Amino acid sequence: MPFTIHRLEAAEAKARINELADILLDCVAGGASVSFMADMTRGEALTFWNKVIEGVATGQRILLVATSDGELIGTVQVVPSGIPNQPHRSDLSKMLVHRKARGMGVGAALLKAAEDISLNAGWWLMVLDTVSGSDGERLYKRGGWKPVGVIPNYALWPDGSLCPTTYFYKDLRDAAQISVTQETPNQPEVIAFLEASGDMAADLYPAESNHMLDISELLKPEVRFFVARRGGVALGCGSLVVAHGGAGELKRFYVSETARGLGVGHTLLKAIEDYARLENIRGLRLETGIYSFAALALYRKNGFLPRTAFAPYTPDIYSVFMEKIL
Repeated sequence: MPFTIHRLEAAEAKARINELADILLDCVAGGASVSFMADMTRGEALTFWNKVIEGVATGQRILLVATSDGELIGTVQVVPSGIPNQPHRSDLSKMLVHRKARGMGVGAALLKAAEDISLNAGWWLMVLDTVSGSDGERLYKRGGWKPVGVIPNYALWPDGSLCPTTYFYKDLRDAAQISVTQETPNQPEVIAFLEASGDMAADLYPAESNHMLDISELLKPEVRFFVARRGGVALGCGSLVVAHGGAGELKRFYVSETARGLGVGHTLLKAIEDYARLENIRGLRLETGIYSFAALALYRKNGFLPRTAFAPYTPDIYSVFMEKIL
């Protein structure tokens, strides 16, 4: 089901208020804890949306919707704090996706659109709360939001039973200001990264199963070395070894512990892939370890697939080989 995300102004929201009510009613019927009980009526739903539309009309909130074949299937709101000493903050409110449209990335797309519009408005710190252990909590964690605490017995499920809530925040500047440039590995920040990744690999794998390039090898002309930075501070690094036959190999990929969860790994991978395409490199391949769970998850999420060992490697019980055709 293809869909698009767009901002709904007050007049259009008023014209489509029944569709908005349908989404809310469906979510409550499905057991979502979104302020209403199981016996809510369409009148209650319409009253709720009329208040939202008033806020949209006065600039007190932004309403985003997901549409498929002209039908509304999801919605979320961005609400600026409105507090004089918090002009940089907004709340994410009422993430609602119709049950028939779940599992297709609608929630993630709405979340990204809400973050973009909030950042563009100057509200770079976002806050939300959601039911602990819910699909919403998993969505926000995947999106890089940071949990800051759980309040037990915070609200009621639609059936009347108590449920806890988890508060999250996200500093939108973190991902927005990450840049990747081609640099030399022979600099103190990067050397510290290489040493840290080497120590980590030594703790996990026997020496004969570690295949890391050292500084002298990373300085060879066939190696392109990349560093991710924010505000001039190095956050991570990775390299591309250009091989004969139009292939490239990823090596020495590392993200600083303090920068994990900010999208640095994804940003590095995308930059290297973009460079590879410009250089007419047809595919990327890599070797990593079976216990390098974060790395494996990153590569899988970015489209890398398992493959057999490639030269100069031989099959190893500690190694995982992957590739991506560009």
